[in-house]
Amino acid sequence: MSDLPSESARQEQERPAEELDAATCREMLAQGHEGRVSYDSGRGHRAVQVHYDLSGDTIVFSTADYSDVAHYVPGQQVAFDLESAGDDVHDGWKIHLTGVAEQVPEDEDLNIGRDPEKWPAGVHAMSMRVHVDTISGMRTTR
Repeated sequence: MSDLPSESARQEQERPAEELDAATCREMLAQGHEGRVSYDSGRGHRAVQVHYDLSGDTIVFSTADYSDVAHYVPGQQVAFDLESAGDDVHDGWKIHLTGVAEQVPEDEDLNIGRDPEKWPAGVHAMSMRVHVDTISGMRTTR
């Protein structure tokens, strides 16, 4: 008996991913609240999990004011990734966007439609935003 996959199993594995249009990517982005911001720091490339909200075409998230994100990200081109494994381990989607990050002034209304993330006492959080320049996505189904 062979350990090689059957022809139908092989075809199932080779099914191409479906490219998602920008409108679908934005809809999926609006439904999520946790993603990864990727940036270059003084110690190399970093990717940090953040809780986010969407305000129009802008990602908004908070970080501690002493973090690497607060230090390196403002003014930098960053990537933001969001993914879902779906109901089945083989089904899911991935959204990738890029844009320039900037610090949000403390007195500015973020207009995100829900209470901002709560931080522990003594930790000063700063809000960041990334205006979406490019957005793409893929849906995988096997």
